[in-house]
Amino acid sequence: MKPETTRFAAALLGLGFVFGLSIPRFSVLALLLCAGMVLLRPFRLPRVWRLTVPLLLGFTFLHEGISVYYGYREPSVLIMHPLLFLAAYFLGLGLPTVEPFRDGRCVMRFFMMVALGMATFALLGAALKPIRIEGADLLRKAPSFWDSSLTLNGTVYGLYASVGMVLLPLAMFRGRKLLNLGPWDGLLAGGAGLVGLAANLLFQNRSPLLALAAALAWVAGTLLFRPSEHGRARRAQTAARLGLLSATILGIGLAYREQLMLALFRFQSVGLGTNGRSEAWGRMLTHFFDQPFGGRQQNLAGLSYAHNLWLDVTNDSGLLSVVVLNLLLGVHVVYLARAIRRSGGVDRLAMVVLFISSMVGAALEPLLIGSPSHFALMLMVLGWMVNLGSPAAEPLDEGAWAPAERRLTLG
Repeated sequence: MKPETTRFAAALLGLGFVFGLSIPRFSVLALLLCAGMVLLRPFRLPRVWRLTVPLLLGFTFLHEGISVYYGYREPSVLIMHPLLFLAAYFLGLGLPTVEPFRDGRCVMRFFMMVALGMATFALLGAALKPIRIEGADLLRKAPSFWDSSLTLNGTVYGLYASVGMVLLPLAMFRGRKLLNLGPWDGLLAGGAGLVGLAANLLFQNRSPLLALAAALAWVAGTLLFRPSEHGRARRAQTAARLGLLSATILGIGLAYREQLMLALFRFQSVGLGTNGRSEAWGRMLTHFFDQPFGGRQQNLAGLSYAHNLWLDVTNDSGLLSVVVLNLLLGVHVVYLARAIRRSGGVDRLAMVVLFISSMVGAALEPLLIGSPSHFALMLMVLGWMVNLGSPAAEPLDEGAWAPAERRLTLG
């Protein structure tokens, strides 16, 4: 690899980590710099961008514009969020087509760096949270590490932790006949997973554990039931590691019962209930057409938001916004199915587990209201999904500002 290409890759990986850290202003700037660096190199885009980009911008301006009208957002979001979301989506679409990221492992490494940054941000917040038992909810708020005047709920920190946690199965099943993940990539996936898990235990969130369980089931199921050249040996090793994992969890539970009960204190106080979410969802669904232009007219059973991306969008900005959002997401379902059907690779598994984290967060948490950075990450994953699910013969638009002999031809 040429030194200039190595520096380019290292810069993008570092900027991805900074984006994940969610430092006010700097993290958004880091993502914009990533997109700008890709834009200045020869890149290609699947032509579906001609449909998805207008849908993305249409949703963003519609949702944010109505939210600004009602006073839910500052007017500055009409500039910053379209830039943030478009840069994130472009990065997901374009990064896998530039050197050295045409190797899927390099793209995976970039997303792992983002996940490590987000998990680190959650753990930094957890370090500022007092560890005491005065009621489960009181354990779940902490000031932002970067801005002590901003206090975030454990729900938001859980979104950050989840992105790292879902990478744990990749590290757990690393092996020559299992997942062909290099030692440094395995360390990166395991580090992000453990940092996220530690933060989540301190914040007592349940949905990230659901995302982790779903990611583990997907990776293990792929290894157990998808045909491969190693066949029976791979299934035997997978079953052995699942057994080892079960024994380890049981051993920790027996040896550190009191500490484990403390870590799972919220499960004891709340259980597996929705903690008001189901009531909020029910009220939104039964009054779906009562506020066609949003306006937060529904009583959400005492909650500040519906804890669901689609219902929160409907509550804030109305039916048209959620229709455009569903059209945007629906286009990518085709590419998800294609990516899953194609021959398995560790980069595809990484994409799927990150998508699982995004979807669990979207279904159970205030993903867009609580953290626009996570909506941006979801868009990046969707762009990556398009690349992994695109047939080799699918028409591409080529573009570059440099070198001079290759011109931007996106029109």
